Amino acid sequence: MSQARSPSADRPYGLASVSRVWRLPRSTVYAHRARARDAVAESPTASQRRGPRGAGTDHELVEQIRAVLRDSPWVGEGYRKVGARLRHRGVRTAARRVLRLQTS
Repeated sequence: MSQARSPSADRPYGLASVSRVWRLPRSTVYAHRARARDAVAESPTASQRRGPRGAGTDHELVEQIRAVLRDSPWVGEGYRKVGARLRHRGVRTAARRVLRLQTS
C-alpha cells in the first residue's frame, strides 16, 4: 500500500495516511525502513552499539578482573573496588560492565 499511487492525484500515498490506515505509529514504519535499509547495505556498524569502544573485549577484561582479584589480599572484592583498581592500572571501563562481567 505504501508503494501504491493515488488514482486522483497520481502521487504515492503519504506516510501519515498509510500508518493511520494500518494503525501503526509512524515510528514503527521508520524503524522497519531503517532495518530494511541496513539489511540491504549490510553495514557492520548497524548491529553494533553506539559510543566509544570499551577496554578490549569482554574476555580480555575478565582476565584483567581475575588478575585484580588474584592480587588482592582480601577474599572478596566488590565491582566498585575492582573498577577502581582497574582504573589505577590504566584500564578505563564502566562500572556496569565490571559488575556484569563479575556476576556472569
